[in-house]
Amino acid sequence: MAAHATQARSQRQVTARLSTQEERQSVRRSSQPISPGSLAWYDEHSPLARAGGARRASPFPKGPVSKRTLLIGLIVVIAGLGIWRFVAGRVDRSKPEAVAAAFFAALKSNNLSKASGYWVPDGADAWRTSASDKIEHMQSGSYARFFEDLPDTAAVYTGSRRAGAPASEQTMTASSGPSLDVRQIDGKWYVCRSPL
Repeated sequence: MAAHATQARSQRQVTARLSTQEERQSVRRSSQPISPGSLAWYDEHSPLARAGGARRASPFPKGPVSKRTLLIGLIVVIAGLGIWRFVAGRVDRSKPEAVAAAFFAALKSNNLSKASGYWVPDGADAWRTSASDKIEHMQSGSYARFFEDLPDTAAVYTGSRRAGAPASEQTMTASSGPSLDVRQIDGKWYVCRSPL
């Protein structure tokens, strides 16, 4: 009889546990705003659906992004930056104003090798060495004033011809004062005389 009483007590505990679990599941079902049947991507035969839809299945797989996708994305970003850098840094050599502005911008940043790229090709190396020598021998006050007096990128350039200058040369004067001479060779403009 004692065994029968113990068995009856354990059955009552099991049914009590089952009823509380069923109550919990019914509360979960009633608090869920989205039913599993209303979503096309929800698998009705999944364990989640049988458990009362406690969690929704995602249409997108969770997990790390593949290395291939990251590599392709990185290549696209690098290519985009390279193209932007090429297009943004290009100077239209068919316009003397653009060449003068690029030359002064390179000179103002004290980049003589870049500035010599805008110089007449056969005299670029000689100009770079003489300009470097002149800059080295400047006193500190004149050095600072020289670079401060160079026009900034917003300067407007006007073209004129010097008396006795060849037809292929123009003097480009910046709105802030300094000027330089440019020469046209094969449809492209190059600097041939500058303040340095």
